[in-house]
Amino acid sequence: MSYDGAHDYLIFKVPEKVSFEYIKKTKDRVRFIDYDVAESLFRFARLKIPESFDPSKHVEEEDLFNLSSDDLDRVSKKAFAKIFLNEAIDEVLSPLMVSSYNQSTNLTRADLSYISIEGSIFIVTGGERKYTYSSPTSSYDYLIALNILNSM
Repeated sequence: MSYDGAHDYLIFKVPEKVSFEYIKKTKDRVRFIDYDVAESLFRFARLKIPESFDPSKHVEEEDLFNLSSDDLDRVSKKAFAKIFLNEAIDEVLSPLMVSSYNQSTNLTRADLSYISIEGSIFIVTGGERKYTYSSPTSSYDYLIALNILNSM
């Protein structure tokens, strides 16, 4: 992330060709995030669990041992983080799979810029920094999520 005092910018580097295999491997990595990764995602992307979210629909076997009232928040964050990471992959990376093979197709988001530099694709987003700061766009949060997943 970088900023110029009034704006925040976030950059994510992807391979030149985004293939189905790349998407599949990236989604497989989401399955293995732990509580610490989920907590980082919530802190940096400023995520909030919607009131309508029911963690019981997403509890995994390893979470069954952490179902005390104290741990329910951690289990909920981990489950919601996985959903959010998969959404980020679907919204940001999957359209590149189609666009990279058909240059005339533009299925990418309007709040992202895709820049090719020396054979690498960089995805850039950002927004104006305001007094009551929140993430500038959902794409900003998606790039935070993908950068966290990439650092695992």
